[in-house]
Amino acid sequence: MRVKISTLIATLFLIGCGTTLDVMEHYNLYIKTAPPKSRYQKPIKLKIDMPKFLNRENSLKIFYSYSKMTQDAYLNSQWSDNLSKLLYSQIYKYLDMSNRYKAILGYNSSVYEDEILEITVYDISHHIVDGVSEAIFDVKVARVDRDSNRVINSKRFSYHQQTSSVDAKGFVEATNNLLNRFLRDLSREVL
Repeated sequence: MRVKISTLIATLFLIGCGTTLDVMEHYNLYIKTAPPKSRYQKPIKLKIDMPKFLNRENSLKIFYSYSKMTQDAYLNSQWSDNLSKLLYSQIYKYLDMSNRYKAILGYNSSVYEDEILEITVYDISHHIVDGVSEAIFDVKVARVDRDSNRVINSKRFSYHQQTSSVDAKGFVEATNNLLNRFLRDLSREVL
């Protein structure tokens, strides 16, 4: 009996030593180019809401799909924080650096704001269809007057870019390019 238990333990030990675990890669969003500093500062306090996702969960998962009917998440790659927080932090930093407003306020600020920037995410994911690998970045923003609850300006930004590789790294590189394009366009067209 002892021999069987010893053999079992030794076998499990050897199997465990021979197994390698894949390393989890963590990816980030980042601003590549600082915005131009505005010469004119609006006397407005702008609060940035936390982005809301329409079609799927807000999580650490990096999603990909091979068709419009399927979607899955990479097993060994994920965002460094949930995607909503990553997107929020980059929008906040970009607008704060631009010096366009009297103040940029966080979503949890208790200071009274003049305007609110609402952000709705339709899709940020990796699509691989018919051999073409693309990053999709589809976001809508609305600038809302706090007192009247009236939409001042609203626009949907929908971009796609081919990836340099058919993996999470290629997707994230392309997504960062699209994020930076979105930030420039947001600054020009909505703010």
